[in-house]
Amino acid sequence: MIGHRQPWRRETAGRIFNLLVRIATGLPFWDTQCGFKAFRLEVCRPILEVARIEGFAFDVELLYLAQRAGMRLREIPVRWNHREGSKVHFIHDSLRMLREVIALRIKL
Repeated sequence: MIGHRQPWRRETAGRIFNLLVRIATGLPFWDTQCGFKAFRLEVCRPILEVARIEGFAFDVELLYLAQRAGMRLREIPVRWNHREGSKVHFIHDSLRMLREVIALRIKL
């Protein structure tokens, strides 16, 4: 659930990125970037040990590896509000995230 929305170009870019993630990975989630990722360490340790992405797409890789391992995954909505001052650089980081997702797909 979104409280205070972000600028339209960031929101649109996020939707496009999520569509590309869904196509590339088969992940069923509406949003892989926003929200919390919670897991039990003892169950997820094998996934963490093989994960390699250190950039913004690290969570996509964790979700993808967990899905491939047959782990139970759920998406639970959180309330989110946009705040100015993001450290994400729109063009540079979007391209980097896209490269990471494509590399993930090719690697696996």
